[in-house]
Amino acid sequence: MTQPRWVMDGHYASTLAQRIAAADLVVHLDHPTRTALRGVVARRWGRGQNRPDVPEGWRERVSWELLVSVLRFRSTERARIAELVAAAPHPPVVVRLGSRAEVRRWLQGVDGRPAADVG
Repeated sequence: MTQPRWVMDGHYASTLAQRIAAADLVVHLDHPTRTALRGVVARRWGRGQNRPDVPEGWRERVSWELLVSVLRFRSTERARIAELVAAAPHPPVVVRLGSRAEVRRWLQGVDGRPAADVG
């Protein structure tokens, strides 16, 4: 976040307030809970391939805590994200994307090329 331009991925609740306060743009992937759960299962058991952002041989871990977090996320974190955006010294623009199709369309608009599969 010390650079003039940066991108961060992930929720990471412990640093969310600082990241939102420093951001110009927040892309909120507000997918239905069933979509998020399907993604967790696919990352762990369904794809048979590693994500490009993890070391070779890495296996996703699915814990009870992760599943509970996904199940509760929309009911607890949506309001928290909105509060943090409103409290930011210079509130960032928020792009809320409610489906993977919306993500693909938005990404295509960012650079004009077809978006890669958004798993």
